Amino acid sequence: MIRCHSYSITVILIVFFGLSFHWSLANENAVRDLYIGGLFPLDDPEWVGTRLILQAAQLAIRHINENPNILPDYNLNLIWNGTQSSVPYGLKILYEYIYHPPQKIMLLGSGYSSVTEPIAETSKLWNLVQFSYGATSPSLSNKAKFPYFLRTIPSDASMNGPRVALLDSLKWHKVGLIYQSENIFAVTMEELIKLLKKKNIQVLASTVFTNNPKNQIEQLKTSDARIIIASFYEKEGRKVLCEAYHQGIKGKKYVWILLGWLSGYWWNHDVNTGTSNCTREQMIEMIDGHLATDTVSFLVSKNGLSPIQGQPVQDYMISENISSASDPRDTYGYSNFAYDAVYAMALALNETHNQLQPDRWLTDFTYRDNNITQMLINNCYKVNFSGITVS
Repeated sequence: MIRCHSYSITVILIVFFGLSFHWSLANENAVRDLYIGGLFPLDDPEWVGTRLILQAAQLAIRHINENPNILPDYNLNLIWNGTQSSVPYGLKILYEYIYHPPQKIMLLGSGYSSVTEPIAETSKLWNLVQFSYGATSPSLSNKAKFPYFLRTIPSDASMNGPRVALLDSLKWHKVGLIYQSENIFAVTMEELIKLLKKKNIQVLASTVFTNNPKNQIEQLKTSDARIIIASFYEKEGRKVLCEAYHQGIKGKKYVWILLGWLSGYWWNHDVNTGTSNCTREQMIEMIDGHLATDTVSFLVSKNGLSPIQGQPVQDYMISENISSASDPRDTYGYSNFAYDAVYAMALALNETHNQLQPDRWLTDFTYRDNNITQMLINNCYKVNFSGITVS
């Protein structure tokens, strides 16, 4: 009886060990889920095409999961929410991402700089690396304040060099400035003024407005500035142009240099500034002849093809319902920047995985894990690929 009992235990132990070993191998080969927390300015009436930005990010996720050379041991997922273009709501989403499963390993977004800055400053406390496709504030380049923030879209300050070069080439050596009282515009204008001084271009007036720009337009008119560089969001920008229309700062004697990243036909509205009214026809008359500066939102090879998908960029985006052939407002490049942001994130995650192996996995990341975060942020800076917007 004793031997029989002993034999039974041996068989049970062997069977148990065999099952355990088999389970271990199966678990080792299992595909692991990784989660990115996405923040998008969805359904913002002042930002046309925000749904297309989300679709581009989702398309990139699909391409990455179909690519056997990128994160082959993982399934990349995008969890997304709309920020309503609101700082409190954006931070609410961040806290929900952090305190509710599943664990997020990176953040994507958001669009507005005013929303992105507090999120990036807060998310670093949980060791989250964040990529943006649309936040252009020069302040976000401050690595002491935003150590884990990156972006595929250039800073607004990158437009200052071309603006100054344009003025210099046309021998326009006197300008006026007007900008909305937002950090993104204030920092950009401060840097622009420094560059203008280096080129001996005189700033006749530099004015900032909060709501009604009537007094600031009067200052521009008094200064006799004929070349005017303006920075604002769309709603407030319409007030600027309406006031300028009524004060006569329009026509062939004036040139307005505006931001090119505002949505298409943003001026095509009836406007009430609080002191003046403008019809759409007057707004169209006012905008006629303006110049705009913007970043190149797609990169093409010598034969005009997308480096990633091997066909014309615009045709490919239309085929994927990410761009519209009939509505030019849907074709500006935030979707392209979002696609490339996700791709860059995946490549950095892939290299970090290689460095963690064979003992650790990306799914071992926790919000207290600064070691994986440091590896990830270092690999983000090393990412080098030919995308839709970058090479």
